[in-house]
Amino acid sequence: MRVLPLPDRLMSIVLLDYRKKIFIDIIDSTNTYLKNPAFEPGSWIVANSQTEGKGRNNRKWTDIGDEKIIFSGKIQFNTLDLPFTLLPIFVAKAIVMATVKSRPEFETVLKVKWPNDIYLYDRKVSGILVESEIIENKFIAIIGIGINIFGSYLPGGLESAGYLLEHSDPVLKNVLLENLVLSINEHILLMANKNTIQTEISWLYDRLYQKDKLIAFDAGTSIMQGKVIGLTEQGFLLVETKSGSRYELMDTTPNFKVLKDE
Repeated sequence: MRVLPLPDRLMSIVLLDYRKKIFIDIIDSTNTYLKNPAFEPGSWIVANSQTEGKGRNNRKWTDIGDEKIIFSGKIQFNTLDLPFTLLPIFVAKAIVMATVKSRPEFETVLKVKWPNDIYLYDRKVSGILVESEIIENKFIAIIGIGINIFGSYLPGGLESAGYLLEHSDPVLKNVLLENLVLSINEHILLMANKNTIQTEISWLYDRLYQKDKLIAFDAGTSIMQGKVIGLTEQGFLLVETKSGSRYELMDTTPNFKVLKDE
């Protein structure tokens, strides 16, 4: 992947560092663990299992399967003048590209489900949780990622979940993890460079799970229906109703769902 040169003011982004990796067997939450100031920016952690995995909107992330990746990384931006709303979908693209590099057969079948999931066909195989804080004009992002590689069964209550593989491949986890760290760093730089954002947004929309689909969404005090027609440069979902009204969705809500293909 070709990354265009960054302006000098962005060269101080602290990316993930292979020398700052942490491996733990069981943990409550990799995101919570990495928030500790004792861990410098650039640190990243991998756990075999977590007991209090965190999902978006205060939901719990349940890690499943026999082979999986439970990951969090800490990145520091020494500027606040960046489009941080793009972080989740750029990380989603990083996961797709790392997976395709590891197993090229996934090139055409992995989709980004806006705003923070990866789908294989109609099954969720990866989720993302980005948590952030601003400290002394520095933007600190904790990027949590779960990837379901292989499992012999699916627990009840997780009807939309799935696995990347139908058969065990113990080697894939380490290969995918190595590619993932590199891919996250590459996509952070792409996000930080305004010259590459539109190209990446176009790629993401072409690979979007909701592309051209009819969805239900909250519009003020009412629930509307509209067709997904694009992504904005801020990473918001662009939806058009039958009457021609357009809405930019910043995030999902409890009423957000895909209804059918248009």
